[in-house]
Amino acid sequence: MRVRVRGGQRERGVGRGGERRRGQRRGPVRRRVSDDIRATLVEHVINHGLSMREAGQRVHPNLSRYTVASIIRTFRLENRMVAQPPRGGRQRLFTQQQELAIIEMVRENNANRLRDLQQCIIADGNVFNSINRVSISTLSRILHKHNFRM
Repeated sequence: MRVRVRGGQRERGVGRGGERRRGQRRGPVRRRVSDDIRATLVEHVINHGLSMREAGQRVHPNLSRYTVASIIRTFRLENRMVAQPPRGGRQRLFTQQQELAIIEMVRENNANRLRDLQQCIIADGNVFNSINRVSISTLSRILHKHNFRM
């Protein structure tokens, strides 16, 4: 059932039919608060006795009271002001030394193709002893990262 609204306006953030498109997130974009802003917030609330809302407005105008409360709670419970590093995700396939060895292999013979490079890496048991398989796209990405082209 469609509800007609004067002027043809719809509810904000909702497309035709009320469905969300694929990939749309709900709510505002979450941004990380830097460590120096965290330290300033802790100083204002703990040392100067400001309320969480006042400290958030003074340090950063769009900072929510709930964000400030979370930072203060972390400081009181865990005695830390810095944000934790991002966790999870996939581990790297190659170490830094192995990536440099790949770059050296390309420097020695730039006429090789990515498929030849792939076979050399799998066959080499000294430097690449833990590598059983590697995709061509991974090799291409490593070479692009180091500004190399085949």
